[in-house]
Amino acid sequence: MTGKSLRRFLLLFAGVLLLSALVWRAGPQDILDQLLSVGWGFGILLLLSLAWNTTAALAWRMLFDRNHPTIGWKRLWHTRLAGEAVNTLTPFLNLGGEPVKVWLLKEHLDGDQGATYVVLDKTIYFLASLLYMASGLLLGFLVFTGEPMILGAACALLTVWLVAIGWIIRRQRKGHTILGFMNLLEKIGVKFSHERRERMERIDADLAAFWETHQIRFLMALSLHFLGRVFRAVDVWVIAWLLGMDMNFLAAYVISAAAVIINAAFSFIPGALGAYEGGHGLLLKSLGLGMEGGVSMGILRRVRTLTFAGLSYLLLVFRPDTGNAPAEEGVES
Repeated sequence: MTGKSLRRFLLLFAGVLLLSALVWRAGPQDILDQLLSVGWGFGILLLLSLAWNTTAALAWRMLFDRNHPTIGWKRLWHTRLAGEAVNTLTPFLNLGGEPVKVWLLKEHLDGDQGATYVVLDKTIYFLASLLYMASGLLLGFLVFTGEPMILGAACALLTVWLVAIGWIIRRQRKGHTILGFMNLLEKIGVKFSHERRERMERIDADLAAFWETHQIRFLMALSLHFLGRVFRAVDVWVIAWLLGMDMNFLAAYVISAAAVIINAAFSFIPGALGAYEGGHGLLLKSLGLGMEGGVSMGILRRVRTLTFAGLSYLLLVFRPDTGNAPAEEGVES
């Protein structure tokens, strides 16, 4: 086992211990009773997952125009679901599924074009997530009036992410994103062939061209990605109802945005295991809804996410052979 694999295993083990401690403290039987009470409502949660993933796929579709090769809606939806399933089921900081998306697009786009659209979509997705977290934080000052430390920590994290996303977009607009990373890697001894550098230059040029000429498409994709995040607030609201909690939509919105912050802050732990459930527990405890209710909500959301990812992964395993004729599926903007 390599040092990196050992660290990942130890972090995962720490997450398991943390989750076990949370369940023990909150009451295993109480949590089990709450989870079992959901019953048929679990199907509603899977439908909500389908809704926000479909919205995200539509946002991705907005990036394509008539001057570029297009692919059909069905293929693009399938590609996103399969790629995000890999992101969820593998501990690669939400990036492991992006090469899978490029691979699935290869029947319609060459590798450089596919990589361009994947990078653009991921950038806009992260920006929408940042805006969602920021809006949740602002509303949090109304919901969590007695938790200045929680809100202060969230403000600090959002500031860091805002600077990072702003820097990435600025580099993309200048056409020096991927080459900049390559230059950094070369300084520490990683070598790249001339052909690889030329390919990365083409991707950088395509990224810069998009930001220069497609502001409307950017705003449309950003709005749809943000809408997909709002579906997650509905998700928290529905789970609270299924668990018998009295929670208004404003509180559900804040909790769902806080969950995104927790996931990002503890991304060094695979799946933010333990931290995610503990964060839900602390948030609901602050609202007077009980630690056990929050832990149950966090566990239920994780189980639903893993179930949906497992079902989506079947799209990758049983990928239909579509051949090399994208024109039959093509959809004009």
